Amino acid sequence: VAISSNGEARAAMTVIAGSGGDAVGANGNGGAGQDASIIGITASATGVTEANALAEVHAGNGGDGLGTGNGGRGGNATLRDAVDASVSPGGEVNFTQTVYSGAGGSAQEGTPGAGGNSTNEIAKNIDSTVADIYLYSNAGSGGSRHDSSGIAARGGDATAGVTISQTGLLYTYSETRAGASGDASGGADGGQGGDASASSNLTTTQGAIDSYDVAWAGDGGWISSGTGVGGTGGQANLNLNASTTGSEDVSMEGYAFGGDGGLAFDEVGGSGGNGGGVGGSISATTNDG
Repeated sequence: VAISSNGEARAAMTVIAGSGGDAVGANGNGGAGQDASIIGITASATGVTEANALAEVHAGNGGDGLGTGNGGRGGNATLRDAVDASVSPGGEVNFTQTVYSGAGGSAQEGTPGAGGNSTNEIAKNIDSTVADIYLYSNAGSGGSRHDSSGIAARGGDATAGVTISQTGLLYTYSETRAGASGDASGGADGGQGGDASASSNLTTTQGAIDSYDVAWAGDGGWISSGTGVGGTGGQANLNLNASTTGSEDVSMEGYAFGGDGGLAFDEVGGSGGNGGGVGGSISATTNDG
C-alpha cells in the first residue's frame, strides 16, 4: 500500500515462482514449474494528483527430461484485479498488470511439458479525470520433442479481459501473446501453438475512450530434422466493446494474428504445418462525438 498526502503515489508487487529442475539421471523426469498468481490481494496506491499501481507475476519453467523421462510442465500464471488506486478530484490513475507463464521442458523419448497458460483480468469502477490501463499477458512455450516419433508439446493459451466503467477520460492498452509449440527433430512432429483471446468492455459517462488491443496466437512447432510435420498455429480472437453516455469521441483499435504453421527446413524432408485462424467483433458507440 502506498499513500501520498500531497502528490503522487506508487505501489508495486511482484511474484516469482520457482522453475522445475532438469533431469540428471538416465530416464529421469524434469520437474514441474510452479504456478504464480495474485488473486484477492492488491497493490494499492492513494494519491492526490496521481496514483500508480502495478502487479507482475512470473510462473516457473518446466525442467527437461532425459531418455524416456518426461519434461516438466510450465507453470500457469494468473492476475485478477491485482491493482487498485484512487486520487483526489482532478487526478489521474494508472493500472498495470503483467503476466508471464512458464515454458514446458523438452523430452527425448518421453512426453515434453506443455506451456503454461496465462490469465490476466481487471474489472474496475473508476472515478477520476484520467484513467490509464495496461495489460501484458504472455503464455509459455511448449517443450520440444527429440525422437523418431511423437509430438512436441502445445504452447500455452493466453486470456486477457478488461472491464472498466470510468467517469472521465479512459485509455487502455492490452497485449496478449499465446505460447509457441516446441520444435521437433528426428522424425517427431511439431506441436500446436496456443490460442490467444482478449476482450474489452469499456464505458464512460463524461470522458473520451481510446483503446488498443492486440492478440498473437502461438506458432506451430518447427521441424529441424527428420520427416515430421510442422505444428498447427493457434487461434486468435478479439471481442471489443466501448461506449460513452457523453458527447466525447470513442476510438477502438484491435488486431488479431493467428499463429504461423511450423516450418520444415528444406534439407530435412518434413512438411510445414497449417496456420491458425482468427475471429472477433468490435463495437464503438458515442452520443455526439
